[in-house]
Amino acid sequence: MGTIIAITGAVILYALSTSLISGLLMSQLSDGIKPPDLSVDASKRPGAIVILSAGFSRETPNAYPLTVDDITLERLRSGVRLHRKTGLPILVTGGRTRHEPTKLAFLMQRTLRRDFGIEAKWVEDRARTTYENALFSAEMLKPLGIRSVYVVSQNWHLPRAIAAFEAVGLDAVAAPARFGRPARFDILAFVPSAGALKSSYYALHEMLGLIWYRWTLFDR
Repeated sequence: MGTIIAITGAVILYALSTSLISGLLMSQLSDGIKPPDLSVDASKRPGAIVILSAGFSRETPNAYPLTVDDITLERLRSGVRLHRKTGLPILVTGGRTRHEPTKLAFLMQRTLRRDFGIEAKWVEDRARTTYENALFSAEMLKPLGIRSVYVVSQNWHLPRAIAAFEAVGLDAVAAPARFGRPARFDILAFVPSAGALKSSYYALHEMLGLIWYRWTLFDR
């Protein structure tokens, strides 16, 4: 039994480390996610851009100050491009992480100001989950008459994010920050890599997250 478990675990780890499997997993999440259509009349566009947080990093090893991680930076960069094309105001959302007292929204606000010369109009600093990103953003925007938003995140995260925003009563338009690589079907597709394993991790995390949200939140 121990041998069977060990071999099974090794096979699963190998499979998740290939671009073939990671690409197939990502495609299950990202099908239907497309860049927003900016050719529509401005009056029919959403009223704000909501950029979701992911995590933090450090500007120097084992020291402060903290800054946003690479995933959040991708989202900020995409949100800035969208802001410059549409002129819409930006809301950044993210509270404290499990291990740090710093609120991610303030790190995002500082990064926008310092690195892009953009000022976030709204800073939502309580959310710790994707659902709370949506819930607390809605609490800020609905009283202002804003009921439709662009939601900026990676394509693999957007299915859960869009569902969360719609669950709290906001019309959400996906604004993907990045598209994952499609599944490969050549010899290199079977070569394991750390990058493919990371992509598989994100895909499985989102799939489990969607199942959990549907059981605990969306079916209320």
